[in-house]
Amino acid sequence: MLRKTVRNKLMAGMLFIAMAAGVFAAPGAATAAEYAIMGDTPYVGSGTYDLGTVTVRAQGGSLDKDDVLIISLPRDFEIPDVNAVALADGNPVPGTAGALLVAPQTYEGRTNALFDIVAGGALVIQRYNGDNAVRLSFGGTANFSGFEEYFFYLFLRGITVPSGISGDITVTFTSNGGWGDGGQQVAKVSGSDSLTVEVSAGEAVSFSGTESAPVKLTFTESHAGALASGGKVKLRLPEGFAWKNPSGGYKAEYAQGDIPGLKLEVSADGREFTASAGAQASTRATAFSVTAELTTKDANTAAPGSVYAALSAEGGVRLSRIESLKIGVLEEEKTPEVTAPEEEAKTYVSLFTIDSEAYSVNGIIRQLDAPPYIRNDRTYLPVRYVADALGISGQDIIWNEAERTVTLIKGAKTVQLTIGSTEMLVNGVSVQMDTAPEIYQSRTMLPASWVAGQFGADVQWEADSRTVTISY
Repeated sequence: MLRKTVRNKLMAGMLFIAMAAGVFAAPGAATAAEYAIMGDTPYVGSGTYDLGTVTVRAQGGSLDKDDVLIISLPRDFEIPDVNAVALADGNPVPGTAGALLVAPQTYEGRTNALFDIVAGGALVIQRYNGDNAVRLSFGGTANFSGFEEYFFYLFLRGITVPSGISGDITVTFTSNGGWGDGGQQVAKVSGSDSLTVEVSAGEAVSFSGTESAPVKLTFTESHAGALASGGKVKLRLPEGFAWKNPSGGYKAEYAQGDIPGLKLEVSADGREFTASAGAQASTRATAFSVTAELTTKDANTAAPGSVYAALSAEGGVRLSRIESLKIGVLEEEKTPEVTAPEEEAKTYVSLFTIDSEAYSVNGIIRQLDAPPYIRNDRTYLPVRYVADALGISGQDIIWNEAERTVTLIKGAKTVQLTIGSTEMLVNGVSVQMDTAPEIYQSRTMLPASWVAGQFGADVQWEADSRTVTISY
């Protein structure tokens, strides 16, 4: 039957309309209409969404040709278009955007009076009171007698939800006749803190420098819209590694839901895999997987051992966790032993002076954008220059404004710190520090010895000259 078809085709929009049944008296009628909603409870933020689907049922004789029914969403919601269709049994539901009234020919074995009324053009549907309401009225040719009941679906698709909405959302039914109830709770807007995307990887696969490893990445929304419109989730590889970029691009395999316009892309340098939503977010919580190919790009810098991808997000997307993911293991190439002349060890020495914006690298004077200082008996340096002293390029410094985290990547090592937290994550493993990163003069300042030590550098403090030397 049509009810099953509609449920399967357009079940549950982003706005769940949880409506108590309303029974209304019309002139000459004992009972009038019952309102209900199909689908599960989704969550909604600002943007464009397919909202919930209302079902309306009324007993015969509860309508009159002079009745007008107005269905209103909250102020500043925008309905792009309105339409009404009579749906013969077995026909598909149109996929147009806006408020769509669908009158099926029959419903649960009963003849539907509204089918002939809509099919004959006797029902007029139009936007009302700006863009947030729908007005239903009936022409003089409408026949309301001799039927068991009236029934229709009201689909709300591509509706614009304004920013700043919170708490309960109501939809209002008002009428000059027996159709109207003064207002019903229709949804609750989710707070942004509860909308997260979880990224996980399948079992880490071992591979050699001449091979590639298939990595199954799974993205799961906690609620619909977590991968926000225009938002991105990124997985960045260490130096020497790359994601293969297939000619046809990567395709998502959905376990549930759908994200219109989802893009799966690899950056020009191959090191970053990005999943981003299009102009419209998901209408219900979505889970999808993609099998990406991990390979080595530069054998000289691709360090053997575990390979971790650093997670980050943009455009209002929040991650359920922000540590790195272990995605593969690069096996060390076994080569014949060759006796080579010993090379002189090369040392990269950076010298910083407390409260001075001048520093030196192998004796060459350079300038800082914020001076080093001492707090809690620990030396703090700007993150950019700590990274420079450790040979970490700017593109391997990842700042997450929403989470207030900074991630440093060098070879197989990924270190992540959070502003104000003494916990440091090293390849996803928690390390407790005795001091915390902080913001100073609009710059992220890191405890130099804790960070440098994780990358194998040597840190020396000279009290008389108040200098810090980082060597690697």
